[in-house]
Amino acid sequence: MKVTEETDIRVRTHLKHHMYSHVARRMSLATKDKSQPCLRNTETLLKPKPNITDQVKHLATVSVRSNEALEKDETTESTEKELISKEKETKMQRPVQNRWFLQMQTRDEIPHLESTETTDGEKINRRLTDTSRNTVSSSLVLSDINTSKEKGAENSAHNGFPSLSAHHWKAQTEEINPLSALLLQNQGITNNMNYQFSLPDNDTSREVIRGQINMPCSVRKKIFMIYVCGGYQDSEGERNALMEKSFPWLYKYCKERGYDFRMLDLRWGIKDGITNDHRMASLHMKTLRKCQQLGFQTFLVFIGQKHDDLSLPEIIIKEHLEAIKNTVEHMKLSTKKPKHILSSDLKEETLLQKKDEIRDDVSQEVLCPGVRSEEHEAETHSKEEREGTISNQQDFSDTYALAQKTGAEYEKELQLLNHTVYRDIFSKDPTRRQQAKNKWLVSFQKLHKIFQEYGPVALGKEVATILLKTVLQQEVDQGFHVQGSREDHCHCFKRNITDLQSNLLSKQASKYIDIHPSRPETNKIMHEAHQNFVKSIHSRVDMVDMDPAGLPLQLRHTNIYSRNVSWGKDGIVPSSSRSHAYYLERLCNDFQKIVISHFNRMTSSEVVSKMQHTRRKQAYDVHTDEEILEHIQHCQALVKCTVERGTVLCELKNQVTSLNRRLTVVCGEAGCGKSAMMAKAATLASNWISGNLKVLIRFIGVTGDSRSIRLVLLSLCYQIAEIYNVPVNLSKKITIQENILQIPPLTCKEIHEIINSWLERDHRRLSRHQYNHLMESCAGCPLPLYIYCAYKESCLWTSFSPEAEVHLPPNIPDMYSQILNRMEKLNGEQVVKKMAAYMTISRNGITQEELLDLMSMDNGVIQEVATFQKASVPAFPLVLWLKLLDGLRAHVREQRTDNTYVLIWAHMSLKHVCMERYLKAPEFQVSLHATFADYYLGRVARGVRKHNEMSAVQPLAWVLKRESKTSYVFNIRKLFGTPYHLIRSKNIPDLIKECLFNYEFLLHKSWASSVISVEEDLKAAITAERSVPDLTLLSDALKLSKKVLIQDPCQMASQLMGRLQQIVAADKPVAPGDPKKYLHLPTLLSQCQKSSIPVLVPSASCLIAPGGLLCGLLKGHLDKITAIGETQKEFIVATVSNDGTLKLWDLRLGKTVFTLQAVGKNINAIAVFDLTRSCQLIHEVYLSTEEVPMHKNHSLLVSKSSVKDYVLCAYRSGSEAMVFSGKKGKVVAQLKSQEPMVAAEDVAVTKDYFLVIYRCPFMRQREIVHIELYNVHTFAYAHSLKGCCNDYIHTFAVNHLGSHLVAFSPIPNTNTTEIISWNLESEDHKHLAKFPSVPVDGVCSDLRCCLVFCDGENYLRSWNLASRINDQTLTVTASRGKKTNGIQEIVTMENYSRYAVCQNTSPGVITVWNIVKSKCKRNAVRVERGLTENTDIVLVRDMKLFIITDKGMASFVDPPRPIFQTLLIYDLLKKKYIKKQTGLYIIPCPNSEYRILEGDRLLGLSDNRDHFIIWNLETGLIMDRLRPDYKDKSSLQASQPNHSLNKKNTKRYHGVPAKERTVLWPPWEGRNETKTAKKRRREKAAKLEMEKLQQLANEKSHAVDQYLLSGDEKVAVCSYYAHHLAVFSLESMSHLHTLESRESMLFLHTAALTYSGHYLVLSNYSEEEKVNYVTLWNLTTGKVRKRLKNEPNVCCIAITPDASRIIFGVMLENRMKVWDPFKHRHKLIQGYDGLHLTVNSKLHILEETKAVLLAGEVSLWDLENGTIISIFTPDSKISCLTVAFDRKTILLGLSDSPTLITLKMLSINTAASSSGRDLFGEESTSSEEEAEFT
Repeated sequence: MKVTEETDIRVRTHLKHHMYSHVARRMSLATKDKSQPCLRNTETLLKPKPNITDQVKHLATVSVRSNEALEKDETTESTEKELISKEKETKMQRPVQNRWFLQMQTRDEIPHLESTETTDGEKINRRLTDTSRNTVSSSLVLSDINTSKEKGAENSAHNGFPSLSAHHWKAQTEEINPLSALLLQNQGITNNMNYQFSLPDNDTSREVIRGQINMPCSVRKKIFMIYVCGGYQDSEGERNALMEKSFPWLYKYCKERGYDFRMLDLRWGIKDGITNDHRMASLHMKTLRKCQQLGFQTFLVFIGQKHDDLSLPEIIIKEHLEAIKNTVEHMKLSTKKPKHILSSDLKEETLLQKKDEIRDDVSQEVLCPGVRSEEHEAETHSKEEREGTISNQQDFSDTYALAQKTGAEYEKELQLLNHTVYRDIFSKDPTRRQQAKNKWLVSFQKLHKIFQEYGPVALGKEVATILLKTVLQQEVDQGFHVQGSREDHCHCFKRNITDLQSNLLSKQASKYIDIHPSRPETNKIMHEAHQNFVKSIHSRVDMVDMDPAGLPLQLRHTNIYSRNVSWGKDGIVPSSSRSHAYYLERLCNDFQKIVISHFNRMTSSEVVSKMQHTRRKQAYDVHTDEEILEHIQHCQALVKCTVERGTVLCELKNQVTSLNRRLTVVCGEAGCGKSAMMAKAATLASNWISGNLKVLIRFIGVTGDSRSIRLVLLSLCYQIAEIYNVPVNLSKKITIQENILQIPPLTCKEIHEIINSWLERDHRRLSRHQYNHLMESCAGCPLPLYIYCAYKESCLWTSFSPEAEVHLPPNIPDMYSQILNRMEKLNGEQVVKKMAAYMTISRNGITQEELLDLMSMDNGVIQEVATFQKASVPAFPLVLWLKLLDGLRAHVREQRTDNTYVLIWAHMSLKHVCMERYLKAPEFQVSLHATFADYYLGRVARGVRKHNEMSAVQPLAWVLKRESKTSYVFNIRKLFGTPYHLIRSKNIPDLIKECLFNYEFLLHKSWASSVISVEEDLKAAITAERSVPDLTLLSDALKLSKKVLIQDPCQMASQLMGRLQQIVAADKPVAPGDPKKYLHLPTLLSQCQKSSIPVLVPSASCLIAPGGLLCGLLKGHLDKITAIGETQKEFIVATVSNDGTLKLWDLRLGKTVFTLQAVGKNINAIAVFDLTRSCQLIHEVYLSTEEVPMHKNHSLLVSKSSVKDYVLCAYRSGSEAMVFSGKKGKVVAQLKSQEPMVAAEDVAVTKDYFLVIYRCPFMRQREIVHIELYNVHTFAYAHSLKGCCNDYIHTFAVNHLGSHLVAFSPIPNTNTTEIISWNLESEDHKHLAKFPSVPVDGVCSDLRCCLVFCDGENYLRSWNLASRINDQTLTVTASRGKKTNGIQEIVTMENYSRYAVCQNTSPGVITVWNIVKSKCKRNAVRVERGLTENTDIVLVRDMKLFIITDKGMASFVDPPRPIFQTLLIYDLLKKKYIKKQTGLYIIPCPNSEYRILEGDRLLGLSDNRDHFIIWNLETGLIMDRLRPDYKDKSSLQASQPNHSLNKKNTKRYHGVPAKERTVLWPPWEGRNETKTAKKRRREKAAKLEMEKLQQLANEKSHAVDQYLLSGDEKVAVCSYYAHHLAVFSLESMSHLHTLESRESMLFLHTAALTYSGHYLVLSNYSEEEKVNYVTLWNLTTGKVRKRLKNEPNVCCIAITPDASRIIFGVMLENRMKVWDPFKHRHKLIQGYDGLHLTVNSKLHILEETKAVLLAGEVSLWDLENGTIISIFTPDSKISCLTVAFDRKTILLGLSDSPTLITLKMLSINTAASSSGRDLFGEESTSSEEEAEFT
């Protein structure tokens, strides 16, 4: 039956929309097996869906190639036939996929299966691609699979992919390649571990750290990622705004919490990613899947009114391509049929349909002018197969109808489908490359039209729609496939330009909407497609998204953020439109809130907050634990990929388990598998060795810390101590007798087994030539690393690769060079060169953010990128870096270093190749180091910084302030990278300016690591630039403060100010116009005063200044050193420690040379042994002398050295010495002192003299060191040496030459020591150096090595005295001795708050200090000398000195007693005496017990200390006596209520003694008690009660033990060493109350009184309850107000003026406690490391919220937040501390300095609100009051 053409077209038009049902039915019949793909799923075009694991669903795409008839390989023929037979049995029809290629194939890890037949095997897909491989670096080829045999010989060879075997999907995709570098994951061998946000099992982690390395180990990755997508053009403004504003803010937010943040926007920075290279789509999808696989499911999409750019599928199923080609062929054949005239309406419909399907031609805009193209034809399938396929579909193809074309047009379309090859797309010639690119863009457009036109007919509408989905649609489909509710992870930002239709004529309108190619109107087809896409976001119809009722799940409206904006001049331009700026600002705010919400939910913010405020040691412990887990995880990953080498492991086992227990050294050349063998041995060790074996393992270079041997040993020591809970002695000398195990090369048999196992694992086959070449190359370099690289290179070979392309380099360096060559071809020479150079030359690797920024700063890189892509901003796009990273695969590894994740080369061999290839020129290395340094210092070009929004900010630390607490995450990359690169770029001036003399940099680096790292930078700078004296001075200052800064680096400012202020102030130019000596120090000190953290900065130099002798440290003992001694060798000394070791030290090497274990214990006697006769005991003699020793314990002094067989001995404090002969065993001489009254201190022997050191009287009350020298031959007196009166010596040492005597002289009450010396011939006496701490013992065998150790220290201090031994300026004599002068008391005055008066330790010295003006703080404004004597009492009030003097004996009393009879009043302002009062009768008391009261009254105690006396200083008479008012003591005590008990406890159990009341009285005992027994019991109780009352009554007559006076001088409280306190009013001169406690003794040693005297707080102990209390008394009522129970060891206490807050320190626990008694709350504040509270500690409260504590050092505490604000540690002892009346300024006096030190916080407003004026002429100076710091 004939059908008209019009009818035929109408039928075809109808069937066109329903053909998919036929295709689906056909496919269902052909794919009954479950392994066939499901066409309904989005991933149908990418991979089979059923029976594939979840991991496979998120991996990369697969490609298929036809089976080519190549030469048959005999070794694989049987396996091939077996596979073919299996395929026949299953009768499965496998889909074959094709792909288009832009370049030569470079894909690795792709399994190949070669076919040697063209019969049955042609119907089977034999090759499986590795799903973890990205397809970005593949070639662009469209090849006809079924090329005819006639054309087979003419086909040009190209790299492609073989066919797929569907049943291999699961096995292949589940296989994990341990050495492949997976995207955005821990690269290299540890890439199996996913990022986990939940903390690992603590118990498991602890066991792993404790040596159980075979247990599962997981390390929580601190990283957070989100995926952002949107159209290239229409969402560019929004995404750029996010990069500019939101990304830096979110990056900082995550960094503050210890996490890295990555925002994956693969469209940012480029405009033509997909259209330029359609394979980018697979990179997008792979990145998104990987992100979801790692647990980061946050997905955000931006949509506007424009449809996404068109894209082609990278992979197409073979049947789909054949169907399309058959359809085109069918239409070509149909053109030969007679044509009928169409009706006008149908003709118009057809033409309109064709017009709507036409799109604009691809823009021909080029990035580089001029190109030359080169096209290659692709291989085609055999003609027979093509004809067979067409015949199979003949039953339905005749019914299709499409718009008619000419036969030539159809032929062109078929040619385009069969032959599209552009190999010049990555040519080095930019002209050819651009030409090929332009041709590909045209072909891209045509191919899309072909699929769009014939796809619905050949495949069905649904399948065609899936095939031509845009990348954005694919991303949305994948992004919505999340675990759990999509509303918890997915968000959509939708923008609508309301008046866009009215502005279609604008040039920028096409960026925001699809416009018809020929008319200024909307493209209806594209607009409809976009609307359908938008609707799909609201309602997903996938089966997986159905709820139980079968209804589609929708993305709720709460997750869709719609915004309406108006059209601007050129679209969305925030710079010219305020509404657009507001829109983008709101968008960024919403975006940030969403990301923060996801971050807090996924990273467990509770865990983060717990880790914010750890102590420094705790932070180190956490870091070390993470470091150990990283190494163990690396070990476990190595084991998984280790090639089994049984012979090597067996030999290693034999050596490890051998009885000689020698060290086993595994060695071999690079790439031989040493690390893998060690990892395998470590995991098998528990099987080799019985018992509870603990295994510790480290891999050098796996982490940043493991590159430092010091840090590796430190972490090992920490782990050993953690396992065994004991200190570890790593300093023990080990005589290494090692077993050497050389790892041999792989044998040919092993190579064959390895290659075949990999081929079998990957289901691959190679041709005979390929297989033989691979085996020959591996045999030529039989190293595991080479074999792995060679195998991966063979994965790039296809079955049709020509023999010329099958080539493997002969060694590892050449192999890496070949890989780099290929990467340069694919990605650009400059891009690869700079990337490799930056990664190679970086310190500890490079972060992704750093690499992107540095590449963006390189103009050459940006220009090269512009030749490949259309860039939207002049920055290196993220997508290009991901493409590059994916191409490098297993050669790049990601590791945790410097608190972040860095990229490094997976093997050192590749690093060496890069050094040789790219960094051979030293000038280029210097330039790269300079670029790194500029980047860390923020010296980025303005244009780059403006456009490169991905650039991460590089602060010194990310600071997080939560409530009132602050935590720091240090930027280790900048702190260590900046000096590293500045030194290597030879930029020492910038190193000095930006690092070494930058206070914030010094602070943060010392805080982040240690001051040792700063010293290393200084050492490098001094070596390179010796002409800067500031460097040496700063280095010396840091060495002096090293001990303090290691403990607390936050004291950097106070330590530098305390040591350098005076030096900087004294630095004056030699002549006008000359520069100062120190140019950088003033800047550094000024920065110290603007510290970013609260610091206590001293007002003047109060620490030991640099410039003197500096000490070094010799470390080796693990416990404190107890003794030190010399040996016969000059530079060898011995030490003994509590760790049970004796060590010999070589002072020239500065380390131990011998260690003897188990010594220094249970020493009871001293004996003499003959070392030449097997240590035979010679003598054991008890020495005696004619005189009686003065020392109580008769301790004996023995010289540390001997001469001949003589040893010098003397009794301590005796006046003679004895020469003992070791051979004779008796005293051969006695050396009598030449002075009549001496006391022996020490003895010593040189080769010429016996030295006896005495102490003898000198100038009345002083003592002096007296040294007598005797000839060693004649025992005759030679001469004497004298020291000075300030030498308080207890340790002496003589050098080996016998030329000098060295002594260590501790300065009393200062905690400092001087090193002094005597020249035994010239008698010169010098004071050489001064250092903090008091030594226990020391030696000086050589002047270059003077050694000493202090109490509790496990290290030796060393000085080089030779450099100053001849400095005559240091010489002192007995008459020139300078006595130490300090401050013993500080007095502040309420009426003169600007001043403080100090009384010095030197008699008669009074100083006045202005504590407000900064320039007056270094010098006193008034100094008075000679006003007082030692016995005088000096009191200060209102700038007047009240001097109580003229101490004599009162003869008119019996017995006579001493009294003061004269009062002198000295006016400091007038500088003269204003009054003298004689005839007084003032009982001598301690100075602290006198008070000057208002109205010129003197308060003191009576002669028997039982009451107060008030003297009138105007008349000199006694005004009043203040006594306790006790009436009828017995009855009073009996009737007084117990104020210390509550109402319940005041109920007495009548008749029962106090001690018995605590015992439970059972009721049956009461019933059984007789009347007589009850009477006796009551009488006994009454008797005990009377005795107790009598005892309390007798205590009323006790003398005053101590008293406290209130701040307003109106209330006094006295203690009597009794159970009561007396409260007096000095205003009414009366006794107010008696505070009693029957069960507690009440003392005022640990007590505090409020300013008004209303409340008293003290610590007391209940004798009955055996409990300690802190009790608050109300002195107005005389009763207990509050008590705090169970508070022992209270050593210091303070109270606020209103008693609302009490703070006290607790000894032993070394912590503070804050008690708010009226709010019923209290809290603990843990002390800092090094805090040592004692009974001498003092507390003061500042402003109710802060407290200052004096406990050897000064510390400031925040009482509200419970934290330590700042600490100041002086070198010497603090003698006194007080707080000024402003309650903000801390004043302290040192025991060895007469300068008053003012401490102020620079972070709070601490400047005194000074009232009044300057009184001592300060106005004449230019000094100003201190600026107030906030």
